[in-house]
Amino acid sequence: MANPLLREPLAFEHIKPRLLGHWGTSPGLALVYAHASRSGVAAGWARGFGLVIVVNRAGQAKELAERCADLVVDHLGELLADVTEKAHRSGPRTHRLRAAARRMVAAGADHRTDPWRLIERHPRPDDAGRTESLFAVANGYLGSRGAHEEGDPAYRPATLLNGFHETWTIVLPEAAYGLATTGQTVVPVPDGTTVRILVDEDPVNMATTEVREYERTLNMAHATSSRAVAFQLPGGPRIRIASSRFVSLAHRYLARLRYDLTILPGPDGQAEPGALRDLIMSSELVTHLRVVTDPDADPRRTRSLAEDALRHDGEWVDGTRVMRMCRTAGSAMAVAAAMDHTCDPAALTHLHTRLDRDRACVLFAVRVAPGQTVTLVNLLAYHYGSGTSDALASRAAVTFGRAMGTGHASALDEHENDVSAFWTHSDVEWMGSQTAQQALRFSLFSLLQGTARSAGQGVSSKGQTGTGYEGHYFWDTEIYLLPFLIHTQPSIARAAVRSHDQDLYSRLVTRTGPRPGEPELWRRAAEKMHILYDARTGVHAQDDDFLDRKPWDFAGTPPEYPLLLHHHPLVIYRHQVIKQADVVLATVLLPERFTAEERCRIFDYYDPLTTGDSTLSEFIQAIAAADAGKYRNAEEYLVDAMAVDLADTAGNLRDGLHLASAAGTRMAVVYGFGGYRWRTREFAPMLPTRAQRIRFPFRLGRSVLEVTVEPRLVTYTVRRGDPVTARHRGEEFVAAAGRPVTFPGDYHTHDGARSRKGWWA
Repeated sequence: MANPLLREPLAFEHIKPRLLGHWGTSPGLALVYAHASRSGVAAGWARGFGLVIVVNRAGQAKELAERCADLVVDHLGELLADVTEKAHRSGPRTHRLRAAARRMVAAGADHRTDPWRLIERHPRPDDAGRTESLFAVANGYLGSRGAHEEGDPAYRPATLLNGFHETWTIVLPEAAYGLATTGQTVVPVPDGTTVRILVDEDPVNMATTEVREYERTLNMAHATSSRAVAFQLPGGPRIRIASSRFVSLAHRYLARLRYDLTILPGPDGQAEPGALRDLIMSSELVTHLRVVTDPDADPRRTRSLAEDALRHDGEWVDGTRVMRMCRTAGSAMAVAAAMDHTCDPAALTHLHTRLDRDRACVLFAVRVAPGQTVTLVNLLAYHYGSGTSDALASRAAVTFGRAMGTGHASALDEHENDVSAFWTHSDVEWMGSQTAQQALRFSLFSLLQGTARSAGQGVSSKGQTGTGYEGHYFWDTEIYLLPFLIHTQPSIARAAVRSHDQDLYSRLVTRTGPRPGEPELWRRAAEKMHILYDARTGVHAQDDDFLDRKPWDFAGTPPEYPLLLHHHPLVIYRHQVIKQADVVLATVLLPERFTAEERCRIFDYYDPLTTGDSTLSEFIQAIAAADAGKYRNAEEYLVDAMAVDLADTAGNLRDGLHLASAAGTRMAVVYGFGGYRWRTREFAPMLPTRAQRIRFPFRLGRSVLEVTVEPRLVTYTVRRGDPVTARHRGEEFVAAAGRPVTFPGDYHTHDGARSRKGWWA
């Protein structure tokens, strides 16, 4: 329709690529409300809008959906929901997209998108659980959740060590042979990231003190977390605090925290120039009591342990250095937690060190003039094992001996060099959407933090960012993390396989003692394993009786997901409904075992029955959809997968990040839109509509191959190493250093009719 307010017809070029003011957005983030025709809807999608929502005014919902609309609603009021509602992305596609739209409308202006940084511009006391996970820093062995240094508000501040756990007795109503009798749960160790402040005897913290300025940043390029906050104290003076922390990649057992404090003149000049303020700074090593209450009985969360699960086993104090040794009651694992400090003795005077049952406090006194800054650097070292506490304390002392010989700036440089090496081998460049680029890098950053210094240990589902799932290791490592590590950090992959498989094999041999000929029996049994095939539907069955069950009534089910929190397992198991891709996963892991037609039929059958309640689902569905040529569906699933932690789509971010999902996000890009198949070393790239270019490095043997996908060109470049032989859509090529190979073509995905066969016939 003609608009009388326009001097000329509205064109895409009239839309500014970045809005003015504080929004700082981009086309992928912009929310545009317009009376759009069907062609206008298609143009919005093609131009990379993050979400295309259409109001169905003419009864054309089906046609609008076919013309690229992500979501068709009857009225925009459907999107005006409280952002705190208990509705997440799980469930059928329409429910997921509506939930995503509501979150965008409610929180669109609260975040600044930066491709290398996660920035929080406003303190959110009621959201401490999620931000503690998002702003955590770790190195694969040692991790610290992102709680505020001043202590309050807090959800579950913690320092976690890979593999440090307590055991407990599993109570069974009736014992039986072979049932597990002992459970394991990760136990937080004494946490040394708390720095409490008293100014003229008044406590300063985020919960009780007025906040005038605030910004917290997770810098993924440097693997550091920093915060700048200005407090307004009663009576006039303001305090500015700049804090930063990192867990060293260069020194596995070490973390550092720098805390800068400045007294500023009050707004009305209450603090006269040169006037001194009394300031007490208390650096604390805290053993947090584990009090977990969960009225929702969410099985994904960690159980409560006895308050004496972590018992004191000695302590040692020397000036500003404190060591506390603890031992678990059941597993008898010991840990030495050590804290030391560096500062300007002219500005900070050590008063004394106080020890009590749950807290060691190193107190400093300061007399500081307005405009003057004082700096405290906190060094933390952690060692654990089954040996004596004295031996662990000696190892912590060695760690401090090395750390004290290196200044904070030099230690940070060493750490950042290792981080830079990780990005060189692992980064995925997504040009065209800063939101997608940030989400991808956050996923990769999560993997850096969970694996970099994990040698000798496994990789738990949350890394060292939280205690969810009891801190256990799962099959996630082999299925999702190893493909990432093999092609980016092969030395870490080797260590993970060696420590995990050798330990598992030795324990099985010790406990069971295989009889002569038994390995051959297992091989024969494995050869007879199969996935049932149903000739009626032409698909492989989820289990023996799955295809005979009644389909789940999604239309008649309230939008309450995950289903396992609202329905008894026996109710769920009696229906055709699954929380994550299972048979579809088999087609992704072993595509050569299925024909292209079988893979398409399996995806078509199971995808509508999959709620996505598991964070391990959507990236697999993205790969399967791309294989079937359904690139629009693949991109929807990829977007959902990238948002698992940044948007807390699973609703349990407070318990830690989802490392397997993070690895799966990269799989969706490389295996889905990159079309990579490792058995045949073959690529079949396509470019998502939201991207103008994607680029990723790939380690193949002793070489590093870089794959660049653009709308009209795919380029294979050997960054380093020997020539690489691979295949592009069935055509063999050889790329060598200085001799890239290019393939012109049309690689940008488009909506509309598309071959269901996919590239992998």
